[in-house]
Amino acid sequence: MNKQRNQLCLIAIISISFLTGCQDGPSDQDRAFIVDEAEVLTQALLTTSYAYEAHFNRYDALWAQYWAWGPGVSSGDWCRFRERPKQYNRAWEQVYRFTLPKINIIKNSENATYRAVGGILEAFTFQYMVDHFGDLPYSSIIQENSNGSQRDAVYDDDAFIYKQLISSLDAAIINLQVGDPMEEEDILFDGNVKQWAKFANSLKLRMLMRITDVEDVQANVIAIVHHDNFLEMNQAEIQYSGTPGNENPMYAYNQTGIGQFLKAATTVIDILDETQDPRLHQLYDEERNHPGQVIGLGQNEVFLIDFPSRQDYSDPSSITYAADVPVIFMSTWESYFLRAEAALKFNTGENTEFLFNQAIHAVFDYLNTEGAAEFIAGLNFGSCNLEKQLKLIAIQKWISMTGLQEAEGWTEARRFDTPATPYFTSVEGVFQTPVDVALPARVFPTRWLYPESEERLNPNFPGQVSLTDKVFWDR
Repeated sequence: MNKQRNQLCLIAIISISFLTGCQDGPSDQDRAFIVDEAEVLTQALLTTSYAYEAHFNRYDALWAQYWAWGPGVSSGDWCRFRERPKQYNRAWEQVYRFTLPKINIIKNSENATYRAVGGILEAFTFQYMVDHFGDLPYSSIIQENSNGSQRDAVYDDDAFIYKQLISSLDAAIINLQVGDPMEEEDILFDGNVKQWAKFANSLKLRMLMRITDVEDVQANVIAIVHHDNFLEMNQAEIQYSGTPGNENPMYAYNQTGIGQFLKAATTVIDILDETQDPRLHQLYDEERNHPGQVIGLGQNEVFLIDFPSRQDYSDPSSITYAADVPVIFMSTWESYFLRAEAALKFNTGENTEFLFNQAIHAVFDYLNTEGAAEFIAGLNFGSCNLEKQLKLIAIQKWISMTGLQEAEGWTEARRFDTPATPYFTSVEGVFQTPVDVALPARVFPTRWLYPESEERLNPNFPGQVSLTDKVFWDR
């Protein structure tokens, strides 16, 4: 979908991200791309994709335990939970300097459709930012003339931001009904306004379900489900051709350095083996010296092995890591899982088991894997009590995002994991305790640190946090 149109813009985005410093506002180089709203829409989508994939998905793949630290690379703070604020500078700058200013232009268009799209992209971006950082500069950043990067920006409460994002999605859904058509520069949905509406509704449901432990959202959830307008066929993703200059952002980012060195994680492999899940060979490559076998590493296990070789462990598959892998903003299976959970918790009138099955069918189809019906039958979802059904939804949702939606997978693992339902962090939970980490056993990061650039340059910086502090919805 519009793969070739991405190429020059993506080259520019990657170049600017690596070569510019941290000065306020867009540079002259950045301004050169602002030609008209249609062109800026393409750039807004590409910068959104780049920030999300190259920084957030890339980092979260390890903490979600989809991949494990591999041989040949010295251990980093990242895998040992010894994070330093400076490590987050680039992700923060990519969002505030390059992504949000372009979204802001679209959001303030005279065309109601462009305003709606800008509002949806803004909600998508700020949601994952809140999910990672908590309180953020928000109100001053979204002003019409904001360049997205004021160094004295005041921080807003994370719960307040979420409420504003939900309201902005409501406004966007209305604007989509009255706006003019978009041009072909829409590389997400090819100008299909109906698909944008489905994305907006699905994103709103994601936000509502995220806050179910801290706010009564039942009425709002039932209302949006009754509208029955969610992603089901075409998901929200940016496609890449894989040619130089038009490569998946995580792949392109890694290739500027040492390349991909992470390996298949036994965290996922063990569960797939236990349930005889046929997706195993679609998510990870066979180990080169043992045809037919997928061989993974435990979290930081590589540091206990004498003279490990990269050849001895499986790589992520070409479906999950390659130059032409799409960046998924929201998948059809995520939409189905959200609706299944909503039906289970709030009696929305939809069939929980049907939606759960549809979610698994959707990801099997995406991976071009046979055997979905047999696998679903083996899970016995319909015969489980409500508590076990919720656990199946949580773990199958986490599995479905392996190598495809890493940031969302890590975030949802944090949400589902509560003192009452410690599916991931209990002794019997999914996550492994990594070797030689800075946190106690069975204690895992629950947020990102604020970047060093904010500590140093923003006079309104509220103070640094701990990796085990929690954002407002995490209980």
